[in-house]
Amino acid sequence: MPSCASDEIAANDRRFHILPGEGPDLKVLIVDDQEINRLGLVGLLEGAGYTCVQAGSGEQALSVVRDQTDICMVLMDIVMPGIDGLDATREIRSHLGSNHIPIIFVTSADEAEKLELCFEAGGDDFVSRPINPTLLLSRLNAHQRLFSMHANLQESNKELLRHQRETEREHLVVEHVFDNVIKPAMTKCESISTHLSPYSMFNGDLYLAHRNNTGDIYVLLGDFTGHGLSAAIGCMPLADLFYAMAAKSVPVGEIVAEANRKLLKILPDHMFCCMVLMKFNATMDHLDIWVGGMNDIYMVEPSSKASQVIPSQHMPIGILTNEEFDSTSKEYDLASGARIFAYTDGVIEFQDPEGEMFGEDRLREAIEEQEESLIETVLVRLDDFKKGCEQRDDITLVEINTAKAPNDM
Repeated sequence: MPSCASDEIAANDRRFHILPGEGPDLKVLIVDDQEINRLGLVGLLEGAGYTCVQAGSGEQALSVVRDQTDICMVLMDIVMPGIDGLDATREIRSHLGSNHIPIIFVTSADEAEKLELCFEAGGDDFVSRPINPTLLLSRLNAHQRLFSMHANLQESNKELLRHQRETEREHLVVEHVFDNVIKPAMTKCESISTHLSPYSMFNGDLYLAHRNNTGDIYVLLGDFTGHGLSAAIGCMPLADLFYAMAAKSVPVGEIVAEANRKLLKILPDHMFCCMVLMKFNATMDHLDIWVGGMNDIYMVEPSSKASQVIPSQHMPIGILTNEEFDSTSKEYDLASGARIFAYTDGVIEFQDPEGEMFGEDRLREAIEEQEESLIETVLVRLDDFKKGCEQRDDITLVEINTAKAPNDM
Protein backbone atom coordinates (compact mmCIF):
# COMPACT_ATOMS: atom_id res chain seq x y z
CA MET A 1 0.00 0.00 0.00
CA PRO A 2 1.37 3.48 -0.84
CA SER A 3 3.00 5.59 1.86
CA CYS A 4 5.92 7.97 2.22
CA ALA A 5 8.90 5.93 3.43
CA SER A 6 10.92 8.97 4.46
CA ASP A 7 8.13 10.10 6.76
CA GLU A 8 7.36 6.55 7.94
CA ILE A 9 10.79 5.24 8.90
CA ALA A 10 13.84 7.06 10.20
CA ALA A 11 16.10 4.57 8.47
CA ASN A 12 19.25 6.66 8.78
CA ASP A 13 18.74 7.55 12.43
CA ARG A 14 22.04 6.61 14.10
CA ARG A 15 20.15 5.23 17.08
CA PHE A 16 19.49 2.15 14.91
CA HIS A 17 22.84 1.98 13.10
CA ILE A 18 24.70 -1.21 14.06
CA LEU A 19 28.10 -2.10 12.72
CA PRO A 20 28.33 -5.24 10.52
CA GLY A 21 28.59 -8.41 12.62
CA GLU A 22 27.09 -6.81 15.70
CA GLY A 23 23.40 -7.32 14.88
CA PRO A 24 21.15 -10.36 15.18
CA ASP A 25 22.24 -11.68 11.74
CA LEU A 26 18.78 -13.07 10.94
CA LYS A 27 17.17 -13.08 7.50
CA VAL A 28 13.84 -11.24 7.31
CA LEU A 29 11.42 -11.51 4.38
CA ILE A 30 9.64 -8.19 3.65
CA VAL A 31 6.45 -8.66 1.66
CA ASP A 32 4.77 -5.57 0.17
CA ASP A 33 3.59 -4.65 -3.33
CA GLN A 34 4.90 -1.07 -2.87
CA GLU A 35 8.66 -0.86 -3.40
CA ILE A 36 9.00 2.36 -1.40
CA ASN A 37 7.55 0.61 1.66
CA ARG A 38 9.92 -2.30 1.26
CA LEU A 39 12.96 -0.04 0.87
CA GLY A 40 12.06 1.93 3.97
CA LEU A 41 11.91 -1.28 6.04
CA VAL A 42 15.10 -2.59 4.44
CA GLY A 43 16.96 0.57 5.44
CA LEU A 44 15.84 0.30 9.05
CA LEU A 45 16.41 -3.46 9.46
CA GLU A 46 19.76 -3.65 7.69
CA GLY A 47 20.93 -0.73 9.83
CA ALA A 48 19.97 -2.88 12.85
CA GLY A 49 21.96 -5.88 11.59
CA TYR A 50 19.25 -7.92 9.87
CA THR A 51 19.59 -9.41 6.40
CA CYS A 52 16.58 -8.56 4.22
CA VAL A 53 14.90 -10.33 1.34
CA GLN A 54 12.11 -8.63 -0.61
CA ALA A 55 8.93 -9.95 -2.21
CA GLY A 56 6.53 -7.71 -4.16
CA SER A 57 3.58 -10.10 -3.99
CA GLY A 58 2.11 -13.04 -2.11
CA GLU A 59 3.21 -15.36 -4.91
CA GLN A 60 6.82 -14.16 -4.65
CA ALA A 61 6.71 -14.55 -0.87
CA LEU A 62 5.70 -18.22 -1.21
CA SER A 63 8.49 -18.81 -3.71
CA VAL A 64 11.09 -17.23 -1.38
CA VAL A 65 9.97 -19.29 1.62
CA ARG A 66 10.12 -22.50 -0.43
CA ASP A 67 13.57 -21.72 -1.87
CA GLN A 68 15.29 -20.08 1.10
CA THR A 69 15.06 -22.23 4.20
CA ASP A 70 16.97 -19.73 6.35
CA ILE A 71 14.15 -17.16 6.49
CA CYS A 72 13.67 -16.43 10.19
CA MET A 73 10.92 -13.81 10.15
CA VAL A 74 8.31 -12.32 7.79
CA LEU A 75 6.93 -8.76 7.66
CA MET A 76 3.68 -9.13 5.71
CA ASP A 77 1.49 -6.48 4.08
CA ILE A 78 -2.21 -7.33 4.09
CA VAL A 79 -3.68 -5.83 0.92
CA MET A 80 -1.88 -6.92 -2.25
CA PRO A 81 -3.07 -7.86 -5.74
CA GLY A 82 -3.28 -11.58 -6.48
CA ILE A 83 -2.59 -13.57 -3.34
CA ASP A 84 -3.09 -11.14 -0.46
CA GLY A 85 -1.23 -11.21 2.85
CA LEU A 86 -3.82 -13.38 4.61
CA ASP A 87 -3.80 -16.14 1.97
CA ALA A 88 -0.02 -15.93 1.64
CA THR A 89 0.30 -16.45 5.40
CA ARG A 90 -1.97 -19.48 5.27
CA GLU A 91 0.07 -20.98 2.44
CA ILE A 92 3.35 -20.33 4.29
CA ARG A 93 2.03 -21.98 7.44
CA SER A 94 0.85 -24.98 5.43
CA HIS A 95 4.22 -25.29 3.72
CA LEU A 96 6.24 -25.01 6.94
CA GLY A 97 4.17 -27.56 8.87
CA SER A 98 5.62 -27.98 12.37
CA ASN A 99 8.45 -25.56 11.61
CA HIS A 100 7.58 -22.11 12.84
CA ILE A 101 8.76 -18.66 11.83
CA PRO A 102 7.14 -15.45 13.16
CA ILE A 103 4.89 -13.60 10.71
CA ILE A 104 4.23 -9.96 11.62
CA PHE A 105 1.57 -8.02 9.72
CA VAL A 106 2.19 -4.40 8.76
CA THR A 107 -1.17 -2.60 8.86
CA SER A 108 -2.55 0.88 8.33
CA ALA A 109 -5.07 2.54 10.60
CA ASP A 110 -8.02 1.75 8.34
CA GLU A 111 -7.16 -1.99 8.44
CA ALA A 112 -7.57 -2.36 12.20
CA GLU A 113 -10.77 -4.34 11.75
CA LYS A 114 -8.78 -6.99 9.87
CA LEU A 115 -6.47 -7.79 12.78
CA GLU A 116 -8.63 -10.68 13.93
CA LEU A 117 -8.41 -12.17 10.45
CA CYS A 118 -4.63 -11.71 10.55
CA PHE A 119 -4.29 -13.85 13.64
CA GLU A 120 -6.76 -16.43 12.32
CA ALA A 121 -4.63 -16.75 9.18
CA GLY A 122 -1.56 -17.58 11.27
CA GLY A 123 -0.03 -14.24 12.09
CA ASP A 124 1.92 -13.79 15.31
CA ASP A 125 1.89 -10.01 15.72
CA PHE A 126 1.29 -6.69 13.95
CA VAL A 127 2.76 -3.20 13.70
CA SER A 128 0.79 -0.16 12.55
CA ARG A 129 1.69 2.52 10.06
CA PRO A 130 3.17 5.03 10.46
CA ILE A 131 5.87 2.76 11.82
CA ASN A 132 7.64 3.59 15.05
CA PRO A 133 11.20 2.30 14.55
CA THR A 134 11.80 1.67 18.25
CA LEU A 135 8.57 -0.31 18.58
CA LEU A 136 9.25 -2.32 15.40
CA LEU A 137 12.77 -3.31 16.43
CA SER A 138 11.54 -4.22 19.92
CA ARG A 139 8.89 -6.47 18.40
CA LEU A 140 11.42 -8.08 16.08
CA ASN A 141 13.86 -8.68 18.93
CA ALA A 142 11.13 -10.29 21.01
CA HIS A 143 10.10 -12.58 18.16
CA GLN A 144 13.74 -13.32 17.43
CA ARG A 145 14.09 -14.67 20.96
CA LEU A 146 10.91 -16.73 20.55
CA PHE A 147 12.12 -18.03 17.20
CA SER A 148 15.46 -19.05 18.72
CA MET A 149 13.71 -20.78 21.63
CA HIS A 150 11.41 -22.64 19.21
CA ALA A 151 14.35 -23.65 17.01
CA ASN A 152 16.31 -24.86 20.02
CA LEU A 153 13.27 -26.79 21.27
CA GLN A 154 12.82 -28.44 17.88
CA GLU A 155 16.48 -29.40 17.77
CA SER A 156 16.24 -30.79 21.30
CA ASN A 157 13.18 -32.81 20.31
CA LYS A 158 15.02 -34.17 17.27
CA GLU A 159 17.97 -35.10 19.46
CA LEU A 160 15.68 -36.80 21.97
CA LEU A 161 14.01 -38.73 19.15
CA ARG A 162 17.39 -39.82 17.80
CA HIS A 163 18.43 -40.85 21.29
CA GLN A 164 15.16 -42.75 21.80
CA ARG A 165 15.60 -44.64 18.55
CA GLU A 166 19.22 -45.44 19.37
CA THR A 167 18.20 -46.66 22.83
CA GLU A 168 15.47 -48.84 21.33
CA ARG A 169 17.97 -50.38 18.92
CA GLU A 170 20.40 -51.05 21.77
CA HIS A 171 17.61 -52.61 23.83
CA LEU A 172 16.71 -54.91 20.96
CA VAL A 173 20.35 -56.02 20.72
CA VAL A 174 20.58 -56.66 24.46
CA GLU A 175 17.22 -58.45 24.46
CA HIS A 176 18.48 -60.68 21.65
CA VAL A 177 21.60 -61.51 23.66
CA PHE A 178 19.51 -62.23 26.77
CA ASP A 179 17.28 -64.58 24.82
CA ASN A 180 20.29 -66.47 23.47
CA VAL A 181 22.27 -66.63 26.72
CA ILE A 182 19.68 -67.22 29.43
CA LYS A 183 16.69 -69.02 27.93
CA PRO A 184 18.08 -71.77 25.65
CA ALA A 185 19.87 -73.70 28.38
CA MET A 186 16.98 -73.53 30.84
CA THR A 187 15.37 -76.88 31.62
CA LYS A 188 11.58 -77.00 31.66
CA CYS A 189 10.46 -79.10 34.61
CA GLU A 190 6.87 -79.99 35.45
CA SER A 191 7.84 -79.77 39.08
CA ILE A 192 8.66 -76.04 38.80
CA SER A 193 6.04 -73.29 38.38
CA THR A 194 6.92 -69.63 37.95
CA HIS A 195 5.43 -66.16 37.59
CA LEU A 196 7.77 -63.49 36.18
CA SER A 197 6.57 -59.89 35.89
CA PRO A 198 9.31 -57.36 35.08
CA TYR A 199 8.75 -53.71 35.94
CA SER A 200 10.36 -52.55 32.68
CA MET A 201 11.63 -54.08 29.44
CA PHE A 202 14.49 -55.81 31.24
CA ASN A 203 14.03 -57.89 34.34
CA GLY A 204 16.32 -57.23 37.30
CA ASP A 205 15.07 -60.51 38.76
CA LEU A 206 16.77 -63.64 37.47
CA TYR A 207 15.21 -67.09 37.39
CA LEU A 208 17.24 -70.06 36.15
CA ALA A 209 16.62 -73.81 36.25
CA HIS A 210 18.71 -76.73 35.03
CA ARG A 211 18.47 -80.48 35.30
CA ASN A 212 21.73 -82.21 34.51
CA ASN A 213 22.53 -85.72 33.28
CA THR A 214 22.60 -87.14 36.81
CA GLY A 215 19.03 -85.94 37.43
CA ASP A 216 19.97 -83.20 39.91
CA ILE A 217 17.81 -80.09 39.55
CA TYR A 218 19.32 -76.66 40.23
CA VAL A 219 17.10 -73.60 40.72
CA LEU A 220 18.40 -70.02 41.09
CA LEU A 221 16.35 -66.96 41.96
CA GLY A 222 18.21 -63.66 42.04
CA ASP A 223 17.21 -60.05 42.61
CA PHE A 224 19.72 -57.45 41.43
CA THR A 225 19.81 -53.91 42.81
CA GLY A 226 17.25 -51.69 41.07
CA HIS A 227 15.41 -52.70 37.92
CA GLY A 228 15.61 -52.27 34.16
CA LEU A 229 18.68 -52.60 31.96
CA SER A 230 21.22 -51.58 34.60
CA ALA A 231 19.88 -54.20 37.03
CA ALA A 232 19.85 -56.85 34.31
CA ILE A 233 23.52 -56.40 33.38
CA GLY A 234 24.72 -58.92 35.96
CA CYS A 235 22.26 -61.58 34.78
CA MET A 236 24.31 -62.81 31.84
CA PRO A 237 27.58 -63.64 33.62
CA LEU A 238 25.65 -65.21 36.50
CA ALA A 239 23.57 -67.31 34.10
CA ASP A 240 26.65 -68.45 32.20
CA LEU A 241 28.35 -69.53 35.44
CA PHE A 242 25.19 -71.24 36.74
CA TYR A 243 24.64 -73.43 33.68
CA ALA A 244 28.30 -74.42 33.40
CA MET A 245 28.61 -75.48 37.04
CA ALA A 246 25.14 -77.05 37.40
CA ALA A 247 25.88 -79.29 34.41
CA LYS A 248 28.84 -80.69 36.35
CA SER A 249 26.87 -81.20 39.60
CA VAL A 250 29.09 -78.73 41.45
CA PRO A 251 28.02 -78.33 45.12
CA VAL A 252 25.84 -75.34 45.96
CA GLY A 253 28.45 -73.72 48.18
CA GLU A 254 31.08 -73.76 45.42
CA ILE A 255 28.71 -72.24 42.88
CA VAL A 256 27.75 -69.46 45.28
CA ALA A 257 31.38 -68.70 46.14
CA GLU A 258 32.33 -68.47 42.47
CA ALA A 259 29.28 -66.29 41.73
CA ASN A 260 30.28 -63.91 44.51
CA ARG A 261 33.85 -63.72 43.23
CA LYS A 262 32.71 -63.00 39.68
CA LEU A 263 30.09 -60.36 40.51
CA LEU A 264 32.38 -58.65 43.00
CA LYS A 265 34.86 -58.23 40.16
CA ILE A 266 32.52 -56.94 37.44
CA LEU A 267 29.70 -55.05 39.20
CA PRO A 268 29.99 -51.40 40.33
CA ASP A 269 30.20 -50.81 44.07
CA HIS A 270 26.52 -49.85 44.46
CA MET A 271 25.24 -53.06 42.84
CA PHE A 272 24.77 -56.54 44.31
CA CYS A 273 22.48 -59.53 43.96
CA CYS A 274 20.22 -61.09 46.57
CA MET A 275 19.99 -64.77 45.71
CA VAL A 276 18.71 -68.20 46.62
CA LEU A 277 20.33 -71.24 45.05
CA MET A 278 18.72 -74.67 45.46
CA LYS A 279 19.83 -78.15 44.45
CA PHE A 280 17.37 -81.06 44.50
CA ASN A 281 18.52 -84.64 44.04
CA ALA A 282 16.97 -86.76 41.29
CA THR A 283 14.19 -88.11 43.51
CA MET A 284 13.56 -84.67 45.02
CA ASP A 285 13.64 -85.92 48.60
CA HIS A 286 16.73 -83.89 49.51
CA LEU A 287 17.42 -80.16 49.26
CA ASP A 288 20.72 -78.28 49.48
CA ILE A 289 20.05 -74.53 49.72
CA TRP A 290 21.89 -71.22 50.16
CA VAL A 291 19.99 -67.97 50.83
CA GLY A 292 21.68 -64.56 50.84
CA GLY A 293 19.85 -61.25 51.21
CA MET A 294 16.56 -62.74 50.01
CA ASN A 295 13.29 -62.97 51.86
CA ASP A 296 12.75 -66.17 53.86
CA ILE A 297 11.94 -69.23 51.77
CA TYR A 298 8.80 -71.22 52.62
CA MET A 299 8.63 -75.01 52.83
CA VAL A 300 5.08 -76.36 52.79
CA GLU A 301 4.44 -80.00 53.71
CA PRO A 302 1.06 -81.73 53.17
CA SER A 303 1.11 -83.20 56.66
CA SER A 304 1.48 -79.82 58.37
CA LYS A 305 -0.90 -76.87 58.41
CA ALA A 306 1.95 -74.46 59.17
CA SER A 307 4.70 -73.67 56.69
CA GLN A 308 8.35 -74.02 57.67
CA VAL A 309 10.63 -71.05 57.08
CA ILE A 310 14.10 -71.40 55.59
CA PRO A 311 15.69 -68.13 56.76
CA SER A 312 18.08 -65.94 54.82
CA GLN A 313 21.34 -66.21 56.75
CA HIS A 314 23.91 -64.67 54.42
CA MET A 315 24.81 -61.39 52.76
CA PRO A 316 23.94 -60.86 49.08
CA ILE A 317 26.58 -61.79 46.52
CA GLY A 318 28.85 -59.15 45.05
CA ILE A 319 29.55 -57.27 48.31
CA LEU A 320 32.05 -59.21 50.45
CA THR A 321 35.52 -60.40 49.54
CA ASN A 322 36.18 -64.13 49.21
CA GLU A 323 37.69 -64.17 52.70
CA GLU A 324 34.65 -62.48 54.25
CA PHE A 325 32.02 -64.34 52.25
CA ASP A 326 30.21 -67.34 53.76
CA SER A 327 29.09 -69.87 51.15
CA THR A 328 27.89 -72.47 53.66
CA SER A 329 24.62 -74.05 52.51
CA LYS A 330 21.97 -75.93 54.51
CA GLU A 331 20.52 -79.36 53.76
CA TYR A 332 16.96 -80.57 54.29
CA ASP A 333 15.23 -83.91 53.87
CA LEU A 334 11.97 -83.40 52.00
CA ALA A 335 8.74 -85.27 52.59
CA SER A 336 6.88 -86.54 49.56
CA GLY A 337 4.72 -83.75 48.15
CA ALA A 338 6.61 -80.97 49.93
CA ARG A 339 6.57 -77.62 48.14
CA ILE A 340 9.22 -74.89 48.21
CA PHE A 341 8.12 -71.30 47.61
CA ALA A 342 10.56 -68.45 46.83
CA TYR A 343 9.87 -64.87 45.76
CA THR A 344 11.46 -61.47 45.25
CA ASP A 345 10.65 -58.42 47.35
CA GLY A 346 8.54 -56.80 44.62
CA VAL A 347 5.71 -58.94 46.01
CA ILE A 348 5.71 -57.92 49.67
CA GLU A 349 6.65 -54.29 48.87
CA PHE A 350 3.70 -53.82 46.51
CA GLN A 351 1.70 -50.79 47.70
CA ASP A 352 -2.03 -50.13 47.62
CA PRO A 353 -3.49 -46.64 46.89
CA GLU A 354 -2.95 -45.63 50.55
CA GLY A 355 0.73 -46.60 50.41
CA GLU A 356 0.38 -49.71 52.59
CA MET A 357 2.59 -52.64 51.61
CA PHE A 358 1.28 -56.12 50.86
CA GLY A 359 3.72 -57.40 53.49
CA GLU A 360 4.94 -60.78 54.67
CA ASP A 361 1.88 -61.48 56.84
CA ARG A 362 -0.52 -61.42 53.89
CA LEU A 363 1.91 -63.52 51.86
CA ARG A 364 2.22 -66.15 54.58
CA GLU A 365 -1.56 -66.31 55.03
CA ALA A 366 -1.92 -67.01 51.31
CA ILE A 367 0.75 -69.72 51.39
CA GLU A 368 -0.73 -71.44 54.42
CA GLU A 369 -4.05 -71.86 52.62
CA GLN A 370 -2.11 -74.66 50.87
CA GLU A 371 -4.14 -74.47 47.68
CA GLU A 372 -3.10 -76.55 44.69
CA SER A 373 -1.07 -73.64 43.33
CA LEU A 374 0.66 -71.39 45.86
CA ILE A 375 1.55 -68.93 43.08
CA GLU A 376 -2.04 -68.54 41.92
CA THR A 377 -3.23 -68.07 45.51
CA VAL A 378 -0.66 -65.32 46.14
CA LEU A 379 -1.50 -63.58 42.85
CA VAL A 380 -5.22 -63.57 43.63
CA ARG A 381 -4.54 -62.08 47.08
CA LEU A 382 -2.19 -59.51 45.54
CA ASP A 383 -4.71 -58.54 42.87
CA ASP A 384 -7.39 -57.96 45.52
CA PHE A 385 -4.95 -55.88 47.57
CA LYS A 386 -3.53 -53.57 44.91
CA LYS A 387 -6.88 -52.07 43.83
CA GLY A 388 -5.65 -51.08 40.40
CA CYS A 389 -2.21 -49.79 41.43
CA GLU A 390 0.66 -50.49 39.05
CA GLN A 391 3.74 -52.41 40.19
CA ARG A 392 6.92 -50.47 40.93
CA ASP A 393 9.43 -53.30 41.00
CA ASP A 394 10.17 -56.63 39.34
CA ILE A 395 8.05 -59.50 40.70
CA THR A 396 9.05 -63.16 40.52
CA LEU A 397 7.44 -66.17 42.19
CA VAL A 398 8.86 -69.71 42.08
CA GLU A 399 7.17 -72.88 43.36
CA ILE A 400 8.84 -76.30 43.34
CA ASN A 401 6.50 -79.26 43.90
CA THR A 402 8.33 -82.46 44.86
CA ALA A 403 5.17 -84.50 44.18
CA LYS A 404 5.87 -83.94 40.47
CA ALA A 405 9.40 -85.30 40.62
CA PRO A 406 11.05 -86.58 37.39
CA ASN A 407 10.87 -88.06 34.73
CA ASP A 408 10.20 -84.78 33.01
CA MET A 409 13.37 -84.05 31.08
